[in-house]
Amino acid sequence: MIDSKLSYVVSKLQVISNVLSTKRYRKIAIISGLGLGVIYYFLTMAMLPTHFDVAIELAPSYIATSIGLTVVISSLGGINFAMVAFRMKRMKMMNS
Repeated sequence: MIDSKLSYVVSKLQVISNVLSTKRYRKIAIISGLGLGVIYYFLTMAMLPTHFDVAIELAPSYIATSIGLTVVISSLGGINFAMVAFRMKRMKMMNS
């Protein structure tokens, strides 16, 4: 049972790797990831002054966590956009 789940995860990671090795989808992932990262960063940092009033001693960990989450979320979002674009193109090819 565990082997089947592991092989499923490995196959999904191979599909993602194959899609992102294509230049077009790599560009989509990078551009959308950067866009999401910038938007997410400014949205979270806009709330920073209100958090300083509450707990000034937690500010360094808040900033580090915010930047770390921004990188992770924007990377996953960019990969998701690339996979959606790949799926849409594939559906379009199948329908025509």
